[in-house]
Amino acid sequence: MSLRRLELLVKEVRGSSDTADINSLSPYELMRYFNDGQKQIQKIIFTANPSADIFVKQALYNVRGSSEVSFDLPFNIYAHSSITAIHSMKDNKIAQTLTRVAYREKETLWGYAILDRKFVLTTAPQVSTVSDILLNFVYRLPTMSYRLAKVDSVVGQVVTASDIVSDETFTERYDYYSIVDKYGKIKADATNGGQSNQLLLDSFVGLDFTFEGDLTNVVAGDYIVCGDTGTSHSDLPPECEPYLMTYVQRRILNKIASNEIASENIFTMEERADIEDLFKDTVKDALYPVSADTYYLGY
Repeated sequence: MSLRRLELLVKEVRGSSDTADINSLSPYELMRYFNDGQKQIQKIIFTANPSADIFVKQALYNVRGSSEVSFDLPFNIYAHSSITAIHSMKDNKIAQTLTRVAYREKETLWGYAILDRKFVLTTAPQVSTVSDILLNFVYRLPTMSYRLAKVDSVVGQVVTASDIVSDETFTERYDYYSIVDKYGKIKADATNGGQSNQLLLDSFVGLDFTFEGDLTNVVAGDYIVCGDTGTSHSDLPPECEPYLMTYVQRRILNKIASNEIASENIFTMEERADIEDLFKDTVKDALYPVSADTYYLGY
């Protein structure tokens, strides 16, 4: 279950903000406030529980017979430190969980190291029985966006659309776009892995959008949204909606009152604590067998 569509949230925040000056804020400024709030909430959740299975995706790398040891991290990874696990695969099953090691130790220890926006295996896959590498990572939440247009047809790289928003300044604000279904999910094919995001807008003339990217899975009735990974519905859990609305309302009032308050200080300490309590790790199960033998501590 996701949050309500961005247009609905904007309509409510305009109605609930007790000032006529709210109408002086452009739709895209309000959209930015919602995305700033989403980033702050994800940061609070990630800091409270960085190892939790919240906002986690998987990426599969085929390394069978490859001599490559360096692989790009996913473009939408939250941060270099947000890898939750890397597994070696054999016969479509997890064979081993790799240990992260320092890059300088990659010649002596089996595992992986991080170098810039890549992860580096400490040995070539071709010399082992590894067939694939499975990466679990915390992903950056998709950009919350208005539905810019509704897809009518797709011919090659040209999407003909209708219901195009009256404010067409989005072309001056974003280079990349995504195409989603009515639920805000990026169109993708689980079989070949193609996804309709990271679409570079080559041109927008009349009703026609010409994109550079994968449009294989796009059909009539889908929607064009802003962002290299965008959505019409936030990926935040429903419990976060009141905090997101509060954030945006306070940003609006601070803007109107000309208060120079840092956006990260919008939430009170109590609200931050409430969000952390919602998502902190409360699992009581032991992750590892308990050792009763403490003799080794003497060494």
